[in-house]
Amino acid sequence: MGWTRRLLVCLASAWLAACGTGPLMTPGDDCLSCHRAGGSARAFTIAGTAYSRGDAIATEGTPDLVVVITDARDQRIELQTNAAGNFYTDQAVAFPVAAELHRGDSVRHMEPRVSTGACSSCHAEPPRGGAAGRVFIAPESAAPPSPPPIAP
Repeated sequence: MGWTRRLLVCLASAWLAACGTGPLMTPGDDCLSCHRAGGSARAFTIAGTAYSRGDAIATEGTPDLVVVITDARDQRIELQTNAAGNFYTDQAVAFPVAAELHRGDSVRHMEPRVSTGACSSCHAEPPRGGAAGRVFIAPESAAPPSPPPIAP
């Protein structure tokens, strides 16, 4: 790991330690390690952080993405990421669940269905459990430039 990335990780760690509680807290961490039945915080059924790159550092969460969860009973839940890229719900779900990440017209599907709502327990940096890095969807391509006007 280069010195620049180490510095960013150190700064991110300091920021995370100081962030306290609330919807923007500790992006990239396994939310359900505390936010679970019997845990030290309000229980969630699904929670994680979404990014624009699979190798993003924790503080690079992406706002305004939509996470779509479809449970085993075909119940569909749409979660919007907040300013830290975090998403979460306490709505009851039937596992296993399918997940999609939406950015405008772009969609990224997760395969296969999973039996946990602890998204960041596998979608971490470095990834665990066969995940492809962080929960991420790349930015949409910029629109192609307009053709030049036709001269009379």
